[in-house]
Amino acid sequence: MSISELQEEIKKCRETPSYRNIFMEAHKNFILQCISQVTKRYVDIYNDEEYSIGLLAFHEAIDQYDLYQNVSFLSFASLVIRRRIIDHIRAQQKYKLILPMSSFSHDDEENIGIENLVTVHFDEYFEISISKEEILLLTQTLLQYKISFSDLVRLTPKHKDTKKRVFSIVHIILQNPAFLNFLLQNKKLPIALLCKEIYISRITIERHRKYIIAMTILLSGPYENLQKYVKEVHNL
Repeated sequence: MSISELQEEIKKCRETPSYRNIFMEAHKNFILQCISQVTKRYVDIYNDEEYSIGLLAFHEAIDQYDLYQNVSFLSFASLVIRRRIIDHIRAQQKYKLILPMSSFSHDDEENIGIENLVTVHFDEYFEISISKEEILLLTQTLLQYKISFSDLVRLTPKHKDTKKRVFSIVHIILQNPAFLNFLLQNKKLPIALLCKEIYISRITIERHRKYIIAMTILLSGPYENLQKYVKEVHNL
């Protein structure tokens, strides 16, 4: 099913509660697969609490999915489900996750030197896992704005004052629903409106256009790990 077809399905789910149930039932195996990717075990739909959490997460994804961004709903839903399962496990206790050796490359197996299983710290493993998913989803989203993920590094303002001005623009967009909706729907900055709102030249906005867009998308989307990183690096 194409992205546009799935978007129509999501619209229908929001408008018709009974259809939402049908849609969720049709994606039961997808939900189970997402959960199993975290738990690394078979999930019993009748006895495992994780399945209920996965269903609620899928329900949440239907409501939170941005119809204006041409990104796969299933990619977004996978991220939400996996994150909620991780939150559930963390809430229970600090787990250590037992991963099958199939999760590692042949070289990894030799270096680990354990015959069947290896124990890795839960938080460390899944912060890396979720971050990779976030990068993939963000990369797909930014392509709609003709921005590559590598642009984030190349276009990062070097001067402290310039960086401060750029993030002040990002903050204004995030705080103004009309500005943010304009960006999401039209795939471009509302430059004329911004120039009226703030005392920053149009040239400055144009020069840093791609970076402003990228940071706005990142900070307004489902990218918790990447947001944490950006805020730490830029002291936001």
